[in-house]
Amino acid sequence: MARFDADASGEESTSDQDHHSLTSYLAPSSPPRADPMSMDDNEQQRLSALETSIQNIEAVLTCLISQQQQPPAPAPAPAPAAGPGVPTGTSPGRPLIRPNPPFSFDGDRTLGKSFLHSVKQYWRLLPEAFFVNGAVSEEKVVCFTLSYMSKDSAASWSERMSKRTPFPFPTWALFVTKFKLRFVEENEQDHALARLETHLYYMGSRDVFKYTDEYDDLLDLAGYTDDLVKVTKYRTGLDLKINQAITTSGNPPRLTDYAEWRVRAFRQYNAEQAAKASRGHVPPPRAPPIVPRPRAPVLPAVAPAIAARPAPAPVAHPIPMELDRTRLRGDVCRTCFRCGSPGHLAPGE
Repeated sequence: MARFDADASGEESTSDQDHHSLTSYLAPSSPPRADPMSMDDNEQQRLSALETSIQNIEAVLTCLISQQQQPPAPAPAPAPAAGPGVPTGTSPGRPLIRPNPPFSFDGDRTLGKSFLHSVKQYWRLLPEAFFVNGAVSEEKVVCFTLSYMSKDSAASWSERMSKRTPFPFPTWALFVTKFKLRFVEENEQDHALARLETHLYYMGSRDVFKYTDEYDDLLDLAGYTDDLVKVTKYRTGLDLKINQAITTSGNPPRLTDYAEWRVRAFRQYNAEQAAKASRGHVPPPRAPPIVPRPRAPVLPAVAPAIAARPAPAPVAHPIPMELDRTRLRGDVCRTCFRCGSPGHLAPGE
């Protein structure tokens, strides 16, 4: 037993020496060997930390994807532009465009439609000026329109309508209906139909663009919808040269294609104007020089001598007669004026 213990102790000392000799060759900075159990614990901690990081990354990616799929938040409504009479400096933002404001309306019935058109164009070009709670307020548009009715009969009508309570025009359509009854000419359709039946709408000396614009206005007022009627009346009023050039061309437009007739009329008119301009710039041909011919000397004409006429003989002046006229017949028997008897001139003489 003592030997066995000695051997065992010798073996342990030998193994310790061997282990010490092996570790002595390692670098001083090299870590010592870890225990297998401790290595498993460290690995598990590291894996758990990695899993936690991956979960956090997944959560962030999921949040980003959900934000991209959601619709963008609506932009805040722009502040309304300054109305008439409000200084421009009080407006928080300036519009990108500045359309011309409507003209001041004085109640002229011939300008009623033009005034409505100018207001509507301003409304369409600058809708943010009439925003109320993020939408265009038609009542605000009507109030804006009434502010430009500032002369003569239009001013009095606008003042009466503005004083009414409640406001009589909550919508634009209702305002237009009342406005047309008061400030737009009546029977426009009848007037347009009558004008299209005369030669007053013909092109004449105007250009084709003005003629077409007036013709389109008359069509709208008259209510024509048949394309054949449109083309027929358009050709009737068109300039004769333009009409013949289009009709005699190789591919004239159809009689039911009013839009094509307009395009062809514009092209033909532009071609004629270009031809006139080119002819105006070309200098006229030079006339051949005129060689003067020698002329024979012309003797001055001598007036013939006028023969002297003899002076007329003097006329003798008449000699007055010295004979009394009562003595030419001799003695005259004097008789009465009443009874005719001689010896007296009247009874009682």
